[in-house]
Amino acid sequence: MKKLIHLVSYDPKFTFHQILFLNKWFSDVSQTFFLYGAPRDYLKRAPKNVRPFSRSYLKSFIAEADVADLVVFDGLFWPLIPVLFSRVPHIVKKGVWRIWGGDLYIHQHWDDSPRSRIEMAFRRQFISRLFGIVSSVEGDYNRAKMWYQTRAKYIDAAANIFSFERHELDHLIDEKRTKNQIAIQLGNSASPSNRHHEMLEWFIQHKRENLRLYVPLSYGSGDMKYIESVISRGTALFGDQFIPMNKFMSQEAYNRHLVSIDVLVFNHRRQQGFGNIAISLYVGTKVFLRSDVTPWPYLTEKLECCVFDTKTIPDLSFHALIDMPDSAQEQNRQKAAVLFDRDWQQAMWQRLYDA
Repeated sequence: MKKLIHLVSYDPKFTFHQILFLNKWFSDVSQTFFLYGAPRDYLKRAPKNVRPFSRSYLKSFIAEADVADLVVFDGLFWPLIPVLFSRVPHIVKKGVWRIWGGDLYIHQHWDDSPRSRIEMAFRRQFISRLFGIVSSVEGDYNRAKMWYQTRAKYIDAAANIFSFERHELDHLIDEKRTKNQIAIQLGNSASPSNRHHEMLEWFIQHKRENLRLYVPLSYGSGDMKYIESVISRGTALFGDQFIPMNKFMSQEAYNRHLVSIDVLVFNHRRQQGFGNIAISLYVGTKVFLRSDVTPWPYLTEKLECCVFDTKTIPDLSFHALIDMPDSAQEQNRQKAAVLFDRDWQQAMWQRLYDA
């Protein structure tokens, strides 16, 4: 029986259902999930093959990883890279890294201090010795290969496993009510990588229009000073047209909100918020992304979706900004539908299990 070990950076939006479906789909595989950063209440009700991961659980992890066929590092945010690389380099050699997005670009937030240089050196050594890198966005693999000089093979696999299915989005679309104002969402989280301030400046020219700017600020790594600066600036510029979303919402409530949005604007300079993008494309929202980010060719070429370039927004009239032909909406709906198909998701993960 094949044996896999997963080291997962816990995420409340995805981890529960990811483990649920991986156990269901691959019941013929012996697998154990070590979760970094998981809350105690989840660990108490988690499946039997779920373990906490921290320095005190390192021996248990190493013992299981030693006899595993594959070790899946699901997100490289955790701080024990130097420990694993120093103590068990043979485990790294049978490891695959499933890129999240922020973990690929994390070095951009480091300074030139001795500590940062040491961490970067360990990270480069760790990634360079991996067996494989997993992502459905090949551009992320290419950047990892360039930045970390790795020879890890590319595994086009492991799609997002959403906690809901397509018919649930269809139900929300059917319930959608007509409204008088245009709803525009800026970004997906409180992280400064959203570049909220720049986006707010773009929309000053349209503040006389009947619009509402929705800004999610309850999720991500943004600090309170940054969040407060976004709220202060948005309120000063747009008054009650600016709506900060600083309370955590359930997935169903957030999906309902996304269905009500007319235009989604992402200003990230890296992959981020793919779930927001996928849902928005399926429900007919006009989506703006930067054309120089790695998801752009995946969405426009591989999936053949109709996506618009964020960098054009400052020069657009309000009509051009919000206009979305029915044919483009239907194209996106048909193309993005596969992302919510359980059989397709399972097939994508099968590629990882077969690696």
